[in-house]
Amino acid sequence: MKWTQYQLTLSLLRQEHIETVRYWRNHPMISRYMEFREPITPQMQANWFAGINNAYNFYFLITHQNEQVGLISTSGIDMDYQTGNCGIFIWQPQAVGSHVPVFAVLAMLNFNFHLLQLHTTHIKVHHHNKKAIRYNHALGYRLMPPEQQPPTPFQHFRLTRQHYFTHTLRLRQLGNKLYGTHSILQLSATPQGEKVRSLLLNLPDETMHTLNLQII
Repeated sequence: MKWTQYQLTLSLLRQEHIETVRYWRNHPMISRYMEFREPITPQMQANWFAGINNAYNFYFLITHQNEQVGLISTSGIDMDYQTGNCGIFIWQPQAVGSHVPVFAVLAMLNFNFHLLQLHTTHIKVHHHNKKAIRYNHALGYRLMPPEQQPPTPFQHFRLTRQHYFTHTLRLRQLGNKLYGTHSILQLSATPQGEKVRSLLLNLPDETMHTLNLQII
């Protein structure tokens, strides 16, 4: 399955990709921002993939100009409460600090709120990562109450559908101006692809128009 928007392609993570992801996830420039910082072994990675390769976890490789630059995800989805947990890491040095992470996140959140029809998403950010906190605040994320914060250096934030569309209006308009309004959804015979296929049956015409969506 692939989701293309803002001239970026998010491709569903497959078995053949997991060693690449493990290499970069273990890299010090990535692991220092993670809650779990111990080295990840091939067996640990294989076990992890077996646990997330289902309809409740969407892990995508980010491709920019035909190069894989990072991983972005919405995981632990609860369709009853219409919520999920988001995360991203970028390993390509030229992409870090560029427009790529910004619009990859927008593409993922558009996927979440338009296609998966979620109502809320959650993230956790190290309290020293002030740049990430500022950026996510601009997207509409809000810090969870103190009683819902874990006793770790990682702060938990929550984004509602309404806050997202309100706070990102100008940024999404900029993305449409720079990269066009066209988006492409390429479905696949995977648990994730079948889940999205079933959700598309109830997709409003307005959403199809907003996304200028082509389904393959």
